[in-house]
Order: sequence, then C-alpha cells, then structure tokens
Amino acid sequence: MSIHKINQVTHLQQIREHTIQFNKGDIIRGRIIQLFPNQMAKIQIGSHSIMARLEAPLVSGKPYFFQVEQATYPFHLKVFHLTDTSQITGKSVQDFLRQLGITPTKEMVRLASFLFNSNIPIQKQMLIKAHYLLSQSANKRLTMNILKQMIIRQLPIKPTIFQALKTHATRDMNDMIKLIINQPEHALVRKERELIKMLKGIVEYPVTKTRMEKLVEEIRVDTNTNNKQMFLLLKVLGVINKDTSFQKWQYEWLRFFSKQQALSNIPFRLNEEAIFKKIDFIVQHKEEIQQTMQNIVQINESASYYFPKHMSKTIQSLWMNLTHHSHSEQDVQTIRQMLSNDGLYNRLKKMTQLYPNDDMFLALSQQKRFMNHMNQVIHHLGLTYEHQFVTSGQMKHQTVKGLLLKIIESGIGNKELYQNLLNMIHGTQILSLHETNQIVNILLQVPAEKLGLIGSLKLDITGNKKADGKLDEEFCRILFYLNLPSLHTTVIDMFIQQRTITLTIYNHKKISHIASSFEVLLKKALKKLDYQLSHIAYKSLNQKVNHHQFKQENVLPKKMTEVDYRI
Repeated sequence: MSIHKINQVTHLQQIREHTIQFNKGDIIRGRIIQLFPNQMAKIQIGSHSIMARLEAPLVSGKPYFFQVEQATYPFHLKVFHLTDTSQITGKSVQDFLRQLGITPTKEMVRLASFLFNSNIPIQKQMLIKAHYLLSQSANKRLTMNILKQMIIRQLPIKPTIFQALKTHATRDMNDMIKLIINQPEHALVRKERELIKMLKGIVEYPVTKTRMEKLVEEIRVDTNTNNKQMFLLLKVLGVINKDTSFQKWQYEWLRFFSKQQALSNIPFRLNEEAIFKKIDFIVQHKEEIQQTMQNIVQINESASYYFPKHMSKTIQSLWMNLTHHSHSEQDVQTIRQMLSNDGLYNRLKKMTQLYPNDDMFLALSQQKRFMNHMNQVIHHLGLTYEHQFVTSGQMKHQTVKGLLLKIIESGIGNKELYQNLLNMIHGTQILSLHETNQIVNILLQVPAEKLGLIGSLKLDITGNKKADGKLDEEFCRILFYLNLPSLHTTVIDMFIQQRTITLTIYNHKKISHIASSFEVLLKKALKKLDYQLSHIAYKSLNQKVNHHQFKQENVLPKKMTEVDYRI
C-alpha cells in the first residue's frame, strides 16, 4: 500500500489550496458572499473566492449550484439548481441529478455528494463515466478518491487511466519488479530475459551477485563443517535476528544448498551493503579495537558501556553506528574473541576486497548516488517514453516500458505480472508532474533497495512556480515516504520558506535520542547549500497519519543500524 496522506494534508489538497480552474459547462456549488452592480458578485467556492457575472438576481449569503458559461475572467455563471443547497443532503443532490437528467441511484447520489463536498467541478458525462467505474469497484472509498484525483488533474475518465492510478496507489513498484525478476528462468523467452536484465539494473547493485556469492560460499563452508564463526559474527553485527538459533540457521542454509536455488531465494534477508560496511570497519580498525579492549580488561564495570568511551573520536561514531547502543556485554566480548582469531580476520579481510575500487556506483557520494539512481530509473523505466518518441520519432535506447509493450502485444509470459508493472509505470508518468499557473507538484515512486532502503521511496514535492516554469527551491514542501531497515515506516516532512527549513519526522518509534546526534551534521551540510535549518520535530506516525494503512515489511532484523539513511 503506497503512502499518500499525512496529517490530513495530501499533494492534491496542497494543489487545490493554491489554484481553482474551470471548464465551460462545469457545475459547481458556491455561496454568494457579496453582490455588486452590473450583476457582478463575489462567490465563495470551498476555500476560494472569485468574481463572476451572474445571469439571474440572487440572494447574498445563500449557496447555489452554478454552471460555468465562460471559464475565463470575468467568469460567467448561471444558476443551475434553485433548491436549497445550504447543506449537501441526499434530497438536494437527488433533485440536482434529476435536473441533470441522471437517475439518482444510491451510488450516484453518494458520488455526486462526495464531489460537491470536495468542491470539485463536475459535468454530466464525466459523472456518468465516473459512476460506471465506481460501480465496477469493490473498494468504493479508494475509487472515489482516485476519481477525485483524475478530475482535479483534468484527466480523461477512462478505465486504463483509472487502473494505472489504482495500481500506483495500492502497490509497491519495487515489489512488482521483484515478482518479475524471480520468475523461473527456464520458462522465459529472449524478450523476457532482456526485460529482467534491465529490471535488475534498477533494483540491484552493479556487483551484488559477485559479493553475495562469496558471502554465501563462506556460509556454506561453515554450515557444512558445523562452524559457528560466520553465524556468530553476523548475529553480533545485528544482521541476524538475535532469536535465531544456530540450529535453525544451519538447517535453512543446508536445505537451500541442497536444492541448488538461485541467490535471490536465500533463506535469510541479508543487507549486503550494511554487512560489508560493518565488516570493513572491523578490518580497518582491528588493532585499535583490540588495544582498547585490552586497556579496559581491568575495569570491573560493563565493557559494553566503557568500551566506546575509550576509543578515539575518529572511530567512536563508527563504533556507535555498528553497535547502536544495544549490544550486551557478551556481544562485546564475542567481538573481542573474534578479532583475536587470525583465521576469521583473514576471511573478513578477503571478503572486504570484494568491494571493487572501480565500481562507479558505490564509489559515488550518497548525494550523487541518489541522483544517479533517480536518473537511471526515469530513463530505464521509460517515464519519458512518449516524449522521446514524439520529439525524435524513435527510441534512442531500449526501456522497460517499451519491452513491456512488446511482450504484452506478443502474448508471451505472465501477462498479469507485465500488465501490472506497465500500469504502475503509466500511473507514475501521470502523477509525476502536475502544474498550474502558480504551483508545481512532483510525485514519484522509485525502487530504492539500491539506495539501502526497503521497497520503494516516495517523493511528494509541491512548491511555487518561478517565471521560467521551474520549481521555486526557496518556497516548497517535500514529503519523503521511506521504509527503513531498522526504523521501518518513516515520513519526513520538509517545509522550505526563504531557504529556511523546518523538518517534522514521523515514526512509530521514539527516535529523537537517536537522530539528534546527526542534527549538527545536517545543519552544516544544509549551510553549504545556502539553507538554514530552523527546527526539527519528532512525532508519532500513529497520531498524525489518518485513514490509511502503511505497508509493514518485517524483512530485516530489528537490531540494525538505527539511523538508516540520510536525506
């Protein structure tokens, strides 16, 4: 389930607050605020007020249904329905529908009432088409919200567009890609293999398979010889859930190896990048860690408490990231014993060398890695597919969307899997950019496991439009919807006004004591970009997110790094 609502503020509401647009023939509900000479009147429609020329004398303070005769300023409105509309009731909507020539069924009345209460302009044919889609849907509430979105964005009320937006609202792109990748290879044809190769480039690290193969090989050696070295190491590093026994670990891996399954089907979720970062830390700082431990052997107090305090400041923060304040005395002693084992140390050193120095993606800074990945997703998925075709008459590069269209047209493979992903891409294209004269809204859902997240990253950006048509980076709001390995569902609300930033972080956990240590770093980084951080608030996700279920994925152990990703 994707995330669209926080504190009763959605990107649709944000857009709606800043703009109001009409088409000729639209029917709206408004209240007369003030009458002027020459049949001019100030009319309130929702939170907006407009000046319009009326076609009949009306009473100030009273609400009416109006039909738009002229959609440019000055608006020309005629009274469409004279029944009392002081409240949107079943009877008033029934009377309205009858005057419109539509049978007022219970479902039609519900739809029209919903649109009027949302201050959405409607037309007869649009209402009929929307009602048909609503009648075919099991989830009426979701359907009405999607229809509302289609009308606000002035999209055609068509089943294909509705299905694209529904897929975008209810599915995770990363999960859909994984379903295609994990198909049995023996049943695939050439075009399907080409598609899977492109999809792997979007969701997997460039060298993931090579490094993971080596890690799995080390696990194979241990499980076959009843050796607990790798098991204990991964457990103490927080990679394996502390409740997992060696017997279960060994049994699951032996079963995996006996079936000769693909690496994508390993029995435990292993975050490769996190594992190798921790192993690399131990290898690089082995001597200092050992010396520090030796220095505190005589201290009777807890080593897990005193150990970080005796470290040099250069690696103290790294150690805290490694242990995240939650390792027991036994865990610290286990690390000490492991580091005294030259055999294990050599194994770890060999494994860290699997990080290739010339790997372009992993060598990038986190900021550049993020931009690189976003560009790759946009171009490889084919989010600019139609634009490229219209401007150049041909596709310069193969895209996922192009391959999906060919595969579906040819009738090969699992049509449902491919159609679902095509709908997701189509929905992403539709929602990715919405503009009015004053506002720009960008909404993206991007597979993010390549960035160290779980599933997909959702970005919702709304801001003023500058004279050149671009987003005003000094006045905007950005919502990050993240699923983090340790913190799970996290929403970051970033409000920017005159280059001053206010952050609100929503999470199920109390994370202020964890995240506060990064506030100084964040302030410095933003200052380099000529932004000033004024305030950070930490709030409960349960209190602030209403009427929506977040997708919970318990796919990683809880004992992972407590700050998973820096925005």
